[in-house]
Amino acid sequence: SEGLRKRFKHIFFMVTSENMNFNTKHILAQHDIIMIPPKNTPQKIVDFVCSNVFENFHMDNNIVVFFGADTKVGTTMLAQTVAENIAKSTGKKVFLGFMDGSPGTDYFKGSFSGNIDEIKLKMLTKVLNISDIYTECREFDNLFVLEGVRNYLYRREYNIEDIELFLDIVSENFDVIILDAGCNIELALCLGSLTATKN
Repeated sequence: SEGLRKRFKHIFFMVTSENMNFNTKHILAQHDIIMIPPKNTPQKIVDFVCSNVFENFHMDNNIVVFFGADTKVGTTMLAQTVAENIAKSTGKKVFLGFMDGSPGTDYFKGSFSGNIDEIKLKMLTKVLNISDIYTECREFDNLFVLEGVRNYLYRREYNIEDIELFLDIVSENFDVIILDAGCNIELALCLGSLTATKN
């Protein structure tokens, strides 16, 4: 370890979720080794390494994620209220998405014809584009709402890479993105949302 420390300024260790326990990061930190968190996409790993190596490296985007400690704590209502207020008061083009493995549209009047399930296949095959997303959104002036997962069986069929692709497209085409990530950290929909931004 000392030989490595003399030769390199930064040492990173990539750990899988299977090999990680609560002591892993602490043990590595004692030897000045930076742990790369598990379950990251290649792009997120590059961003993580660059943010630790370069002082002026800045990861910023227009995505804000709300994550709750449990169900029924108000995460959905808070995300919807913030999105509605931003859309109303700024006139900006706002996207509201429900990434918690459920529809999430309980507080809207009327039904939704589209949802994220309808674009799942295009997302998984990497042919998704913004017009596909617009088609599934319900519009309220400048607020675009995409209902979450309607079919419970689809919840686990998404991968973090799929969510990264989806959010890259959305981020390029909206001024503000508000995501309700719920509290199910084991779902790629939620975890992918959380790793997409520092906001």
